[in-house]
Amino acid sequence: MEIKLSNDHEYTVDGKVYPGVTTIIGDIYGRFPYPEGAAERGHHVHLATQLFDENDLDESSLDEVVNGYLEGYKLFVTEMDFNPKQIELKVYNQVYGYCGTLDRIGVFRDRPNKKVLIDIKSGSPEWWHPIQTMAYAACLDDGPYDRYALYLKPDGKYKLVPHTRRADLQDWLCTVRVWQIRRENNL
Repeated sequence: MEIKLSNDHEYTVDGKVYPGVTTIIGDIYGRFPYPEGAAERGHHVHLATQLFDENDLDESSLDEVVNGYLEGYKLFVTEMDFNPKQIELKVYNQVYGYCGTLDRIGVFRDRPNKKVLIDIKSGSPEWWHPIQTMAYAACLDDGPYDRYALYLKPDGKYKLVPHTRRADLQDWLCTVRVWQIRRENNL
């Protein structure tokens, strides 16, 4: 099985098109208004943290706007002793018919047998973030995973927020089903 993501954020699995997690959330709950430049900043922060984890980052090439967020990520990695095992992993849920790209799967070295799923954010916490991490976790066969949102700050700090609500799975499955109903009926 090969999962591909196009430049226009369209996923295909073995040639068939599937919706992405953020597309489904946005279509059902509305597009969320972000400050100007936030999406581009988020893209650059994600790329910087990815390159850092892959030991392929030239820090002298970074825009100074990204530097603080990267410092926050480095602080998180150090303080939590985080060891990433998967970086920017494309996932697919065959049963419910959707895809996504999760930011990190890894372990905290003091709990090496407990897998964690981390979604990196460069903005403020939103009510739907726990649903998003559950959507990614539901694509993984080798769980369970502890789910977290990692909010990186421009001042080099971070906040790690656990997502522990059991109802997150039901909320996500309801969201997917409403999305499917709307598509089936051209709504």
